[in-house]
Amino acid sequence: MIVMMVLFDLQEKLERVSIGRLDSMHYLQPIAPPSQHLPKLTVEEHDEVKFISVSGRTKNEQGISLSLGDIPELRQGDRITITGRVARGAPSTSWSLALFSSVGESNQLVQHLSPKSLFTLTHVLEEIELEAIFTLRTVQWGDAIPAMDIFVDSILITRAREMVTFLKDEREVVYSLQTDDYIQWTNIGVGNNFESSRFLQRSGRPTLTLFRTGLVHGIHVTNRNKDFDGVDILLERLGLMKGNEYHVQVTGRVDGDAPNYAQIMFQSVPHFSIRDNQLIYSNEPFVLNHTLRRSALEKWVMLRITTNLPGAKVSFFIDSIDIRRVESIYEF
Repeated sequence: MIVMMVLFDLQEKLERVSIGRLDSMHYLQPIAPPSQHLPKLTVEEHDEVKFISVSGRTKNEQGISLSLGDIPELRQGDRITITGRVARGAPSTSWSLALFSSVGESNQLVQHLSPKSLFTLTHVLEEIELEAIFTLRTVQWGDAIPAMDIFVDSILITRAREMVTFLKDEREVVYSLQTDDYIQWTNIGVGNNFESSRFLQRSGRPTLTLFRTGLVHGIHVTNRNKDFDGVDILLERLGLMKGNEYHVQVTGRVDGDAPNYAQIMFQSVPHFSIRDNQLIYSNEPFVLNHTLRRSALEKWVMLRITTNLPGAKVSFFIDSIDIRRVESIYEF
């Protein structure tokens, strides 16, 4: 089974950083053209979760840079995922947020945003980019002075790895959708949902309907209007031990059309950062994988199955949810 090995996790770095001006991470720096002032980078905290604020911006070109050359052992094919938000006071004009590589605009990633919205930017590294400096900034049209702040919630660099040590004992399965009596013993059909489930709950206000897939019930998530409309896995109720690691896998299918740039994802709660995400396509299947480690078990209360902003109205089926204890040994 393919899972993601974490090479760099900004949230783990921020746990050791004090609130205030950020000056202890050499791989993260404010950036601006020579003729402009540098924005201010500070570490802030909300609900015990830290993030980086990029403030004092007056021009499109001002932002934050990430130096990959300062992160060891990166390889071609490793994936960067950056998630964040823009300030509440952002103007209501049309604008986008972009991640640029130092090797040229051919590698530019752009996500169009509205005020207050979240963003997720994902890029698979090419060999020429392993020493590159990436810059994160906004581009805005319609206002003379684009002054919105950027909040960087997470930067995650991962590598696909083959997990070779799933424990054989069936007792190591701590949760499976197909054996969840709260779901499997409920009649299927419109109006029959799992409000009484002990381990899963609704996120936002979608319609959750049970359906039969093979011999067991799955979950149909419809009437979505927000990117956070989905299903929460209640980690606190699963009896997970902080000294262990647990692999979470969700399989499902897109129901109907999916627009360009739509992604299905795992989102940590209350961090609200992206832990696995992938592009989804109309009527196509998907698989999400994530390994819960010590830092996650100490701070997270839920793992959310949802989409990014472009996929906010996409309906989807959840065919399976499987959580089991694993040993922390990987094949390199």
